[in-house]
Amino acid sequence: MPLTPVSQPPHAISQAEHDQLTSSTPASFDDIPPVLRWEGDAEVSLAVPSWTAWDTANGDTGEGAHGVSHRVPGRMYVTEQNVAFIPTEQQGFALPFPSLTLHALTPAGLQPAHIYCQIDEGDTNDEDEYSALAEMRVFVANDQLTPLFEALSACSALHASRLPTGETSSFLGFADDEDEDEDWEDDQFDDADEPAGGRLDTNKNGAPKTSAKLKKTRDEAGAGDAENDDPISQFLAKVDWTGVESDGTWVDVPGSSLQSQLDVANQRIAELEAKLREAGLGP
Repeated sequence: MPLTPVSQPPHAISQAEHDQLTSSTPASFDDIPPVLRWEGDAEVSLAVPSWTAWDTANGDTGEGAHGVSHRVPGRMYVTEQNVAFIPTEQQGFALPFPSLTLHALTPAGLQPAHIYCQIDEGDTNDEDEYSALAEMRVFVANDQLTPLFEALSACSALHASRLPTGETSSFLGFADDEDEDEDWEDDQFDDADEPAGGRLDTNKNGAPKTSAKLKKTRDEAGAGDAENDDPISQFLAKVDWTGVESDGTWVDVPGSSLQSQLDVANQRIAELEAKLREAGLGP
């Protein structure tokens, strides 16, 4: 039963009082009362099967009264722990936030603008394993709709919500420590339409495999000892230029063969290095 009968307003403190109590380490944080985020006059209508303390709109009471109740006037308190409502004449209740599964601003229509809420009853039936739908509508002055909604949102974010099955939701960081279904298949994310040649083969250490063709190309490019080559030469030596045709626009020189372009690029790099050495900036 998500609604707990109460007859007194909740024991709560203001944000300023909370800040003062927590400015120094208290003996126990559990003894600090919850912060009161909103308080005001309200009218509440319930459609909660487990709550039989109020008369319903059709006049039924008791265990068989599952209809929508009349709008009951009273005072509502929104703390960081729960929502409490103390009616003027009838039984009050407290609703913990994990049982408040949904709250939304509802514009005026057949009824005045109000806050619509769904409540998790916590009990499931044998047929579909889902909790019975329970609803609450809160009617306040128009200028209090947004403050009330914001207070409900801020407090709800402090608690783990419940799934329709009654289990705690893993949303917003409330997941269990043990994750399930962590066994991934090696080719799970491979593109089904991608040709085999488009995949990057790796060795057991995760490094890309070097094909014989690539090794031959590197040797022909004069990779030599990588430790003695400059970074640009190392880069050029690692590129597999096999089958790559220049369009003649890579560098502005006659000829379009790849080797001629590389020769010109290496020449310009050598000239630049010489100028840097002359200026005292080179190695």
